[in-house]
Amino acid sequence: MNNGTSAGTRQESVRTQQLAMASETAKRIAEMRRKALAVHIEVIHKRNQKMAEISASLNATMKAVRSRHESVRMEMRRETVNREVHLRVSRGLQALEEFVRVLRQSTVTDKRLTEAIRDPVVSGS
Repeated sequence: MNNGTSAGTRQESVRTQQLAMASETAKRIAEMRRKALAVHIEVIHKRNQKMAEISASLNATMKAVRSRHESVRMEMRRETVNREVHLRVSRGLQALEEFVRVLRQSTVTDKRLTEAIRDPVVSGS
């Protein structure tokens, strides 16, 4: 009988050790989960910070590009207007040169002079 009692005590001792190990393992798992959650939260926080930095940088770059494009568009408009003005002035000067040449080559009556002045090419209208 002593062996039976000894075996029972031994089983209780093993069972107690198993419960203690299970409890310790559960504590370790809980601690690992807590640490993993803390690391996860920190990684998310760093990711969000980096995304905010990238977003701010991207917005600044886009603003600079838009500003540059607007400057280029304004310069192109200015060049177009200058070209048109130059073209009109050149045409007006050519018409005026032609008018002066005709005046030198012929005698002009008041009627012809008035008609020439009212000509849109000469008057610039």
